[in-house]
Amino acid sequence: MKTHSRLILLMTGVSSLPLLVFLACLAGLGSGYAYALVSAAAAVLLVVFFAVDAVLSGVTRPVVKMSSCVKSFIAADYRLEAVLPKEGWPESGNLISALNRLMLELSAYRAFHFNQVVEERAKAQALIETITDGILLVDDRGQLIYCNQRALKLLGIPGPAPDISLPGSVRQKEFAPALSAIMASQENYLKEEVSVPGPDEDYSLAKNFRVTSRQFFLATLKRPARVVVIRDVSAEKEIESARETFFHMITHDMRAPVCSIQGYAQLLATVMTSPVETEKYLQPILRSARRLNGMIEDILNTIKLERGDVDLPSAIVDAGALSRWPRAGGYGFQRLFCRSG
Repeated sequence: MKTHSRLILLMTGVSSLPLLVFLACLAGLGSGYAYALVSAAAAVLLVVFFAVDAVLSGVTRPVVKMSSCVKSFIAADYRLEAVLPKEGWPESGNLISALNRLMLELSAYRAFHFNQVVEERAKAQALIETITDGILLVDDRGQLIYCNQRALKLLGIPGPAPDISLPGSVRQKEFAPALSAIMASQENYLKEEVSVPGPDEDYSLAKNFRVTSRQFFLATLKRPARVVVIRDVSAEKEIESARETFFHMITHDMRAPVCSIQGYAQLLATVMTSPVETEKYLQPILRSARRLNGMIEDILNTIKLERGDVDLPSAIVDAGALSRWPRAGGYGFQRLFCRSG
């Protein structure tokens, strides 16, 4: 019998109890009135008792057990320790079976994804610890969220602790001003240069570090944070310095003979009487010398541009004059202005 039919039958029986009591009272108006009334009341209590017990055992108790099982399942971090046995009416048993299956699938799904998260975290941690750069994640208040051992070593922090903050916990004083400027700024991307002297300032070379920072958003805390990367650029600085020194030596060694050739050629041009011979022999020498001088100046200007030592002057340019420039470059400007217009 279905639960719906059982409930209808119980409700019909309970609702007909007052009518049965009334009929019993009418039948006992003669002799045995009190006995009939007591019998009717006992019958009413018996029917109500069986009705309540049927509802409790068929619906209420299974629902209470399911509720308790769900609370225990959540408290155990979504791990199902034991399945709930089927009991009660068939519909209650089907509901218990569906609940057991749902909790089993949820437990397996959570365990699978938890293992994936642990594995991905282990991969990321292994990758970050392998990187030679110092990596730090800090919130907008400077509290440390995550870092690798390289970052702790560079900043002079003994080890990971829950109360580490930047720049307050930094013991390598050369990094403190750069980190203070980064944490106080609202810019999305920042870059600072830090020079750390060696243990022996007289003989050890200083190490150069580039501290870069970029903002990102912490979804869990709902506030911005920063990733800070500390990179040792000492080798890059040494290579750049050696390259500049090499170019300076090359340009100096080239400029001395070129100046001698150009000077003597100009001197010969003043003493030679024949303009034809001057044009034929000396002018190519002077043109080549000037061309070499221009190349040397280009190399030196390139070095200055890379170091940022060149101040480019600003000037007002007539775009119409550029568009009327008869060479190929002028034609390019003309096409650019035509397309933009």
